[in-house]
Amino acid sequence: MIRKAEVATDRMEYTKALAYYDQALEKDNNNYHANTGKGIILSEFMERYDMALPYLEKALSLSPKKDTLVKINYNLGKGYHYLENYNKALYYYSRVSPHNEVDNSDYDPYLNKRISDCNYAMAHSTVAPKGEQNIINVGNSINSELPEYAAVPAGDNLYFTSKKKDDEKENINAWDGKYFESMYVSKVNNDIFTTP
Repeated sequence: MIRKAEVATDRMEYTKALAYYDQALEKDNNNYHANTGKGIILSEFMERYDMALPYLEKALSLSPKKDTLVKINYNLGKGYHYLENYNKALYYYSRVSPHNEVDNSDYDPYLNKRISDCNYAMAHSTVAPKGEQNIINVGNSINSELPEYAAVPAGDNLYFTSKKKDDEKENINAWDGKYFESMYVSKVNNDIFTTP
């Protein structure tokens, strides 16, 4: 199953890869490669950080080389960063930092920026306290498992971009393994969003 999952990942068939990893985990939930693979797909390719963290944590606990597993530590850092647990994010980023060199295949030119962002967020936690923020899922007509970005309300419209499959012939972007980004408009009628 692991090999099939890796092939599906190489083909950017992430849903299929997840199914193969799930099958491997059903047989052995302590399978290092299945936990790593599923965690990486959920984090790196699907941006489902909350779902990825348990698999990445387990993979890290199963590995004998905890300080040199750049990819796992990096994805844990990024996941905790996204979920606003900046102390944990900095912990994992610090484990990546000594190995973050240009010749490393997992090199991230933005690692120092990510670390700075975490430090800034912790130092300025009162700038936009959670109690003053309001982020909601507006429902299935707009929100999906695929990424949506940059929602802008204007009058009775909500403009946003997404990497959704709009057409059977639509291709996947080889650069990030997602569909190409398109712009959408949803009408808002009595607080209900229409399907774009």
